Amino acid sequence: MYDSSSYKELQMRTIYFATQNQGKVNSLRREVERLNNLLIFMAPFDIPEPRGEDVKEIALAKVRYAKGIITRAAVIALDAGFYIDCLDGYPGALVNPILKNKKIGVLGLLKLAEAANDRGCAFKECLAFFDQKIAREPLPFVAEMKGELAREIRGEYIQGTHWSELATVFVPEGYQKTLAEMTPAEYKEWRGERDLSASSKFVDWLSQFDLGNIA
Repeated sequence: MYDSSSYKELQMRTIYFATQNQGKVNSLRREVERLNNLLIFMAPFDIPEPRGEDVKEIALAKVRYAKGIITRAAVIALDAGFYIDCLDGYPGALVNPILKNKKIGVLGLLKLAEAANDRGCAFKECLAFFDQKIAREPLPFVAEMKGELAREIRGEYIQGTHWSELATVFVPEGYQKTLAEMTPAEYKEWRGERDLSASSKFVDWLSQFDLGNIA
C-alpha cells in the first residue's frame, strides 16, 4: 500500500518513462495535461525484455530494472500485448519481437488470420509506477482495449503518434476505421473515450494528490 500523505511531501514534478517508444511517451503526456506541475521525461535506455505471457509481470519487472538506474525520481515502465482471438491469443506479450521479425510482422499476422471469420482482438497493457517513497513495490495499472483485426493494412503508421504498426490493422470497438485511418480529430476523439486505458487509470490515481501545491 502507498501513503498519500507522504506523496505530498515529495516535491515530485517529474516522472521518467523508461521506454524508447516516443508514441507511448506522447500518449502519456496527453493524459497528464489535466494535471498541474507534472512533467514526463523519456528515459530511452535498453531494458531487458522478460519472457512471459503476462504483461503485468513484464511491466513490473521492467520498472524494477529501470528504478535500479533512475534511483532519485519516480519511474514508469509499460508493457503491452496484442491478442488475436482466432489465434488463441497469439502473439500476446510476444508482439514486439514478432513485429520486428521481417519474416512475420503485421503482414504475417494477417496471413495467419486470413481464413478466420472471427476478427476479435485486443490490446492488453500494464503501466507500472515505482517510487519507493510511496510504496515498497511498484504499483500496476492494467487495461484492455478491444477491437477487430482488419483483413488488410489500412492507413499510414505515424511514428511518434501511434505505438506500433498495429495501428494499421486495429479497428477499435465501436469504430469502422483502423487507428491509422483516423483523422487527427477522430484519433483524439478515440483517445478521449479510452476511459479504461492504463495511462488514464494512472492519471486518475495521480489526480487524488494536490500536485499543484507541491513546492
